[in-house]
Amino acid sequence: MRIRNQETEAAKRGSALVLSMMFVVIVAGMGVCMVQLHSSQNKRQEQAIDNKRAIYIAEAGLAEGFLSLCVGQNGQIASDTEPATHGGGYFWVDATALDDDQVALVSTGLIGTGRFSLAAVLQRQIDPIASLGFFAGSDLVVKAGALIDGYNSNRGTYAEQMDADLQSTGQGGLIGSSGDITLEGSRTAEGGTTIYGDASPGTGGVVSVGLNSTVSGSTAPRPASVDLPEIEIPEVIERENLVSNVARLLLVSGKYGMERVEIADGKSLILTGPAIIVVEELILGENSALAVDTTAGPVSIYVTGRIVAPASSRIVNMEQDPSSLALLLATGEWEDFDGDGVADDPVNFQPKGDFHGYVYAPDSDITISANLHLMGGLAANTVTVESGAHLTFDQSLTTSDLAVAGLPLLVAWRTADIPDVPITNRSTTPAKYIAENGIVPVDSSRGAQEKYLAIKYYDTSGNPQSYVGLSAAFDWTQVGEVVSLMWDDDAAVGGEGQVAITPVTMTSKLTSTRETSGKVGE
Repeated sequence: MRIRNQETEAAKRGSALVLSMMFVVIVAGMGVCMVQLHSSQNKRQEQAIDNKRAIYIAEAGLAEGFLSLCVGQNGQIASDTEPATHGGGYFWVDATALDDDQVALVSTGLIGTGRFSLAAVLQRQIDPIASLGFFAGSDLVVKAGALIDGYNSNRGTYAEQMDADLQSTGQGGLIGSSGDITLEGSRTAEGGTTIYGDASPGTGGVVSVGLNSTVSGSTAPRPASVDLPEIEIPEVIERENLVSNVARLLLVSGKYGMERVEIADGKSLILTGPAIIVVEELILGENSALAVDTTAGPVSIYVTGRIVAPASSRIVNMEQDPSSLALLLATGEWEDFDGDGVADDPVNFQPKGDFHGYVYAPDSDITISANLHLMGGLAANTVTVESGAHLTFDQSLTTSDLAVAGLPLLVAWRTADIPDVPITNRSTTPAKYIAENGIVPVDSSRGAQEKYLAIKYYDTSGNPQSYVGLSAAFDWTQVGEVVSLMWDDDAAVGGEGQVAITPVTMTSKLTSTRETSGKVGE
């Protein structure tokens, strides 16, 4: 019996040992599972954190691409073979030019195990005012017999785009207002107003179309109200008054401020661009001419008091490029300018012939006379178009900054597929891939492809200057205001499809410099 009991006790001890070992194995297995689960959770958390950081880096890439477009570059930043560094990670932006002056940007951000791509479509710089065509801040009236159409000066002259049978381009016209639009009628079919394009009243406005007047496009109210911003007067070099009483007077390039510019009867004044003129009174005499030569740069004329351009006078843009001439009327107060005791209209804008340019008068009432063909655009408080007048909207003005400097406009945004390139392979981190392949990343602020530039500008003394060469060798501290800028990725700047722009992010006001003497023309 004792021997049997001993055997039974030994068997029990063996069973307990087996059970203990099984328990230890189970506990160890559970521990391994917990460690693996915890490790997996940590990896998922790290992956989520890295992905979120990659999103932020990709957004930073889009911001760099946006800034690149603002200064006239193409939006391409670095590349997948030589990415840019940012915030401990890397990014690059691929830019693709689309139709209608749009650009598609795809930014890819990488950090640790995080990978993310964002895409955006941007419309290059848009002037929110010049893109309105012929616009009135309140009501717009078109009298019977006027013609309104459009063209694109980037594609040639108006004559080259005109339909000979219609004596018009037959398309592209654009008028609008924040109030109502009235198209007066005529008893005869030939006497009515013809608009080859759209007429857009204000949000609560209507288009009244009179007898025998037609609108080929939309007459739907605009979806949002439009406020015409005040004109910001630049600081300029002050000069003595200029009176052109010889047959022909030339005003050379520069920035000028004068109380009065007067062109005597039958005389002419030629303004050579680039030039900015700020004048209190601009007076054109009978049969006089104000001509602008914008071959070397644009001309902007600011009038702070009054303008007089009688029906026999002419304002001529020699280059026939509406985007190169801006007439900005920062006036609207009736005053007794001639001292006869009667208040005078500050705006008498009645020149004849062809005017290629943009007129901006947010506080003034403008009447377009019958003997004027205005090619470009206009915005004023109220607009009246006389019978026989011809308005032609230049569609290229939508990407100008004639009235209000515009930034690129976001058209669309989405997440994008991560590019299938070696650096995005998740089997290695981007930092390790870069180290193994001897890649030297670029700084994000210097990641743009374009390194060379051609620039025209006013220096800090108000004198027009130009430079062509490496951007790194250019002394930006001497720039007072940029006139135009063109970029390229090699030293051959220009002639390869580049377009010169006025970059809004690089334009600054000049420090006022007083100069009361000196020759201003010859």
